[in-house]
Parts: sequence; C-alpha cells; structure tokens
Amino acid sequence: MSLKSAQKTDTNLYTLELTCDKERFGAALQKAYEKQKENITVPGFRKGKAPKAFIEKYYGESIFYDDAIDEVFPELYAAAVEEAAIDAVGQPFDFEIKTVSKEGFELSLKV
Repeated sequence: MSLKSAQKTDTNLYTLELTCDKERFGAALQKAYEKQKENITVPGFRKGKAPKAFIEKYYGESIFYDDAIDEVFPELYAAAVEEAAIDAVGQPFDFEIKTVSKEGFELSLKV
C-alpha cells in the first residue's frame, strides 16, 4: 500500500504520508545498483565489477537509497493521489523522509 494517510491541512492543501514496501523498494535498489555500478570503484575489483553487497559494505548501506527513492516515487505518488481522490494542481513540496531502510521507506509531503 502506498498511502498511509491524507489530511486536509488548509484550503486546497493536503499532507500525504506515503509508504513503500520491501519488494518495490528492493527492486528500485537493484535498478539503482545496475545504473551506478559502472562508476563505482571498490579495491580488489575491476571498475564496475564489484557485487552489490561489497559496494554497500565499503560505501555504506545507504549508497543506493537516494536513486531508489527517485525511481519509485513517481508511481507511488500517482497511486497515493488517486487513492486519496485528490485533484492535485501543483507539484508536491515539503518532503520529509521519516524512515528509510532495506525494508522500505516512509515520507510525508504536501500537495
């Protein structure tokens, strides 16, 4: 499920809380890895040949999180707006990422 809550905070302003599950976020992490692996160097491996687990161990588990969130956000946002029955006329703003891990993420935004 993508929409956790939708609250009307002001005239024509809603605050949405979105969640992304482990399966969808895991697929986005894999896409981010495939896109970036050619540019990442890890000692002991040729450039672009290091496995994902070694890259995450060397650079930190969160190395692919930003790109994965960027990958999954458009479809997550569209599904949430449709589920909340909101006629969004502008772009979302005031993003706040509450939690992010390999299990998924939660964020809130205003639209």
